[in-house]
Amino acid sequence: MRPDGLAAIERLRAEPASCLQPLLVLDAGLEPLGDALFQVGDGDSWTAAAKVIERFRERRADLLPAALADPDLRLCAYLHLTDRPLRIRRTADGRASLPYSAGFAPSALIAAAKRLSA
Repeated sequence: MRPDGLAAIERLRAEPASCLQPLLVLDAGLEPLGDALFQVGDGDSWTAAAKVIERFRERRADLLPAALADPDLRLCAYLHLTDRPLRIRRTADGRASLPYSAGFAPSALIAAAKRLSA
């Protein structure tokens, strides 16, 4: 079962301009989907969120507008912004699995990674 907000996050990430914005999650259970966990009562999370927002702002300046037009290039742009690797793992039954999807649809991420690595 998928969390209720996951489909909405995936739709947001599918929008070209939205993928260039950091995703702050408020629920620790959704932390792997976001770029930072933000909790109002936790001062460290304020600092972490501010750092993520600043990193995205600085790294967006490196990108060309053409990076938004193509889904594969959007993935590359997003990985540049996050400075995190995309690690695809195999489950016990041989299926591809992503521990971190940043709100992108896992099937779209896996397909893009396959195309980019071909």
